[in-house]
Amino acid sequence: NIERRGGYVAGGGIEKGGDAMVRLHLSRGNGPVRLLCTSAFAFELCSGRSLRPLLPVPGFLLSRSSPDTRRLRRPGPSFHARHRADADADADADALDLASSSARRDFLLSSAAARAAALAASASSPAKTLAAPSPDEGSSRTGTSAWSAAGPAPFSSRRRYRRLVLRNGLRVILVSDAGAASRCSAALSVEGAGQFADPLPGIAHLMEHMTLSSDVTRRRSGSVGTGEEGAMEDFEDWLADVDGASNAFTGPGSVCFHYGAPPGAFQESLRRFAALFAQKTVERTLKDEQKLRREVRRVDAELDFSSHASKSYYLLKHSMNPLHPFARFSAGNLNTLERDPKDAEIDVATELLDFFKTRYLPERAVLVVIGNADFSSLEKWVIPYFSTVLSTSSYAAGMETSQITYPLPAFQRRSNNKPSLMVLARSRNSNDNIAENMEKLSLEWPLNIQYNSLEEPTGPRLIGAPAIAFVISQILARRGPTSLYNYMLRQDWIPKGTAGLPRITLPIDTSGFQILRLELNLTPVGFVARSAVVNTICRSVTMVSTAPRSDPLLLSREVMQQYLTVAALHGYLLAPRPPDAIELAVDAQAYGVGGSAGAGVSGVWPLMPPPEDDAGVDALRRAVSRVLSLISNPTEAVAVVSASPRTMAFAGRVGGVAAPGGGG
Repeated sequence: NIERRGGYVAGGGIEKGGDAMVRLHLSRGNGPVRLLCTSAFAFELCSGRSLRPLLPVPGFLLSRSSPDTRRLRRPGPSFHARHRADADADADADALDLASSSARRDFLLSSAAARAAALAASASSPAKTLAAPSPDEGSSRTGTSAWSAAGPAPFSSRRRYRRLVLRNGLRVILVSDAGAASRCSAALSVEGAGQFADPLPGIAHLMEHMTLSSDVTRRRSGSVGTGEEGAMEDFEDWLADVDGASNAFTGPGSVCFHYGAPPGAFQESLRRFAALFAQKTVERTLKDEQKLRREVRRVDAELDFSSHASKSYYLLKHSMNPLHPFARFSAGNLNTLERDPKDAEIDVATELLDFFKTRYLPERAVLVVIGNADFSSLEKWVIPYFSTVLSTSSYAAGMETSQITYPLPAFQRRSNNKPSLMVLARSRNSNDNIAENMEKLSLEWPLNIQYNSLEEPTGPRLIGAPAIAFVISQILARRGPTSLYNYMLRQDWIPKGTAGLPRITLPIDTSGFQILRLELNLTPVGFVARSAVVNTICRSVTMVSTAPRSDPLLLSREVMQQYLTVAALHGYLLAPRPPDAIELAVDAQAYGVGGSAGAGVSGVWPLMPPPEDDAGVDALRRAVSRVLSLISNPTEAVAVVSASPRTMAFAGRVGGVAAPGGGG
C-alpha cells in the first residue's frame, strides 16, 4: 500500500516534483484518505477534496511497510488507563518510524490526545465559575503558528468544548458533538480515591462497586421534568433497559465511572448518574448488608492468579520496595474485605463511608459530558444534578492535596548488584496469548513523574510518561542495518517481522509513580541467552548519540522535533475519532482542565508538545535523557521471562536453563 514516487500523488495522478515521495493509503468513515509527504510539507486529499498543506514535516517520515500495519482500529473502552506506546518501527534505516502496529497507534490515538498536536494552542479563556462559564470552544478557533494552517481536524470539526466549575468545586468539561447522534456518554474521575489510598486491602475497589450498584429514585410515569419522583430503581438495570451500558475501574491513584446512553435517554441518565454520588445515596447503600455481601463476592470473583499476565503482575509487586504502596495487595478478596475485618472487629461499611467522605472530594473530581445537544441544554442537565454530589463532609476540605512522593528506590536492590531476571514457568495448557515456540521477556523500570493537575495549567508544559514512552519506542524499535532489532535478529534471539519488535507500554501511570515496560518475544535461542538479551537492550540506548556532550543521552532538538512530527501524524492527523469521555476524564487528572496545555480545549493535545514549542521540546529532551540513563543500567530493571515446558526442555539440552523463579 506504500509507493515511493519521484513526485507527489494527487487524485491518483503523479505530478512532477523534485523530492522522493511516499503515498499512504488509509481508510476512514468518509472515504479513502491519501497522505503525501515531502521533506517540507505533508498534504491530505480526502474524498476528492482539494490538496492542502497540513503541517511542516522535517525530513522524510514515511517509508515502506506491510499493509497490515496500516489498519486503524478503535481501542477498547478501558484503554485510557494504560496509555500505550507499542514499539513497531520503520523498515528504512534513514527514515523516521511511521510504520506502527495498531497497538502503538492506540496509545497515540486514544489518549485524550486525539485532539490536536498538529494545531497551535488555541487562544482560550480560563475556566469560569458557574455564574460565568467559559465561551464556546469552537474547533475553527486555532492559533497562528505554522500548524494552524491546517484548520480544524476532519474528525473533530463538529466538536465544541466548554468548561465549568460548579459551586461544590467539581470541574466539568462539556462537549457539544454533532457526531454523537446515536450515543452520548459521560465519565466522572476522582483523583486520590485509588488503590494507593486503601485503609484496608481492596477498600477502594469495593467502594467503586458499591457506588455503581446504588439504587436511585425513578420518575413517576408522565412526570419527567416535573421533579416528582417515585420508587427506587437500580441504575444499571434501568440503563440496560434504555440500551445503555456502564462500567468503572479503580486505578492506583484514581477511580473512574463511565456510561453511554442513547440521546433520547441522556438527560434522565445524567440525573440518575449524579444521584449515585450523592452522599445520602452512598450512606443508604452502605447500610444494605445484603448488597455489601454481594459486592464483596463480586470483587473476589474478579481475581485472576492463573494467567501469565497476572502472575507477572504479582511477581512485579513482590519485587517492589515493601514500603511502596504498589507492593500491597490492593484488589481485595473475601479475606481482606470480610473475614479479616470481622476477626479484628472492624466494620467495613464504616471504613467505606469514611473513605467516601475523605477521598471522593468534588474538588479533585472531573466530570466529562459528551452529547449532541447545545451547550445551553447540557448546562441545564448538568448544573442542577451535579452541584451537590460527592463528599459534603466539613473535614474533607482539609484533606492533603499536595504532590505525593513514594519511597525510593521503588524496586528492591539485589545484594549482588546484578539485574533481577526471573523465569516464570508456563503450564502445558496455559492460554497466555504467547505464540508457539516463543517466550515473552518483560523489562520494567520505575519512573516518578509528578502530575500536578488540581488547577488550570498555566506554567511550563507538563511532560508525562506517555510522551517519554513514545520517544523510547522510536529509539528502541528501529529496523535499520545497525538497529537493536537487526542485531538481535542476526543472533536468532527474536523472531522475524513485527513479532520480534519491542513493545513499550505503561501498565502503571499515576502521579508520582509510573512503570515503563518493554516486552519482547524471544525464540528458544533467545531464552537461553536471556541475560545477554537484557544487557544488549540496556547497552543499546547508550548509542543514541555519539556527539561529545556533557549529557551524551540528550537527543538533538532536530531529532526530537522529528519524533514529535511523527507523533502528530499518528495521534492527531490520522486519528479515526476524537477522544471519548473516559479519556478526557483521565487525562484531565494528569494534565489539568483548560489553560494552554490541558484537556477540554480545542486545538490542544496535552500529551505531546508541538514541534515548534521550543520550551516543550527541550523539556521532553531532558526527560527522555533521564529515562535513557535509567534504562542503560541493567540493575535498575526487573526482568521476567516466560518459559513453556518445550522451551525449558530445549534449554536443558543446551545447558541454559534456570529454575523457575530464580535468576538467569
